[in-house]
Amino acid sequence: MEIYTDTNIIHQLQEDDERAFAYVYEKYHNAVYANILKLVGNKTDAEDILQDVFVLLWNNRLKFTERHKIAGWLFSASYYKSLEFLRKSVKRSILEFENNKFDIGIDTNTIPDTEMVYEERLAILNNGIEQLSPQKKSAFTLCRIYGKSYEEAADQMGLSAETIKGYVKDSAKFLKHYASIQAVSPVSAFTLYCLISFFLI
Repeated sequence: MEIYTDTNIIHQLQEDDERAFAYVYEKYHNAVYANILKLVGNKTDAEDILQDVFVLLWNNRLKFTERHKIAGWLFSASYYKSLEFLRKSVKRSILEFENNKFDIGIDTNTIPDTEMVYEERLAILNNGIEQLSPQKKSAFTLCRIYGKSYEEAADQMGLSAETIKGYVKDSAKFLKHYASIQAVSPVSAFTLYCLISFFLI
């Protein structure tokens, strides 16, 4: 018989009971970690996100009500934390390309470095991915967003690694073209083109 029910856990956490927190961690951390790892594809990053999720649980303990389910909350939090991490990874890739524009002769003084510009680029990339066929979207997302190998994606999708590789390359070519015709400015089109080229590596 389990020592704690969800209601009991919430009451204990709200009383700053570290034993209840340790119990929750011991019970759920392996499953939550596995969920995160599937999304981000890197063990070190998954471990960092796992820690963030449990810190978030502790920091938000006073906001819980008896209607909350601890397992459901943890998996939801891990999902959104993982998406936040992936979103920031894309942003870092965009900024990395922008910081190296001088290598190909682009005047960086004329480039607006604003959150609005970043959001425009990310939205275009996301919208382009949504235009892909279901199979190509899955292959591209698994390999170039979640960091899966062609073999891992092939196993998950029930296809050959060569088919997955072809889907990813076709998707990247489509996204380059999509970025070039959708971006508001030439600079936005260029940085998106570079970002998607990076996905082919």
